[in-house]
Amino acid sequence: MGKLIDFPVMTDVREPLTVAFLRAKREADGLRPAKPEEITTAARLAEYRAAVHSFELAFDVAAREAKRIKDSNFTGPEIQG
Repeated sequence: MGKLIDFPVMTDVREPLTVAFLRAKREADGLRPAKPEEITTAARLAEYRAAVHSFELAFDVAAREAKRIKDSNFTGPEIQG
């Protein structure tokens, strides 16, 4: 959560890397079981792990870009909130 506050571009859907991270999160969330025992096959576990890994990578890339550009995409009033 701290990255989202420190780097508001992490919530800016005008940024392609933010959109990619949000899509990867949605996919991982959609595959997340309500209970661990719901994952009954190795293939299902591998699918979920791959989605979580993709989300992790997309988040890291978006966070690095957000740090690089900081608040430059926002106007003064948008930054003030």
